[in-house]
Amino acid sequence: MSGRRLSKNVKMLGRWGDGGVGNRPEYGRWRIIKGHSSLDMWVPEKTSAERDSVYNNFPTKYGTGPAYGIYVPSFFGLPVAHMLFDNTTRMGTGPCWNNYFAGSYLTPAGCPSGFTEAGLINQKTVNPNLESGRTGVHHYDARWMFYIENGWGCSSSYPHAGISIRLCYMRADERSAYH
Repeated sequence: MSGRRLSKNVKMLGRWGDGGVGNRPEYGRWRIIKGHSSLDMWVPEKTSAERDSVYNNFPTKYGTGPAYGIYVPSFFGLPVAHMLFDNTTRMGTGPCWNNYFAGSYLTPAGCPSGFTEAGLINQKTVNPNLESGRTGVHHYDARWMFYIENGWGCSSSYPHAGISIRLCYMRADERSAYH
C-alpha cells in the first residue's frame, strides 16, 4: 500500500514526522489528520520521505485549510487502539530526592481541549532522565511518559522523584499502515 484515501470527517492516526528532539525520538512524530471537504484526499505514506512530506505540509492546527485538518501537539500514538496521547504531568513535592521519593504527589492539569481523560498514574522513586534518547512508544511506563512530555528529570545528585501523569487521548477512526 502506497497511501491512504482519507474521506470527509474521517480521522487517521499516523507516525508522520521524523521526531522533534534528539533526546525524545517520538516527540511530535504522531498526528491525527482529518478530511474536511466533500472530496476524498490521498495521503501518501509508503516511504519515509512521503510521511515527512505529510508531516511538513499539513497545517499545524486543527480545522485549518480547505480540505484537511490536523491535531497537534502530539507526543505519542498507540496505533493498535487508534489513540493519540497528549498527557499532562506533574512532579511531586520536593521535588527531587537522593534515596527515594518521600514527598507528596501533585495533581497534573486537566487534559488539553479535544482530548479525553483515561485515568491518573502515580509512581514514586523514578528518574525520568534515564529515558533520554529511548526509542519506541512505551505507554504506561510512567517514567518514559513523563520524560517525553517534559524532556527533563532530576539531577544526578538527587535523581528520584514522584511523578503523576494524567492520561489524555484522542481516538482516530483508522491508522496509517506505517507506524
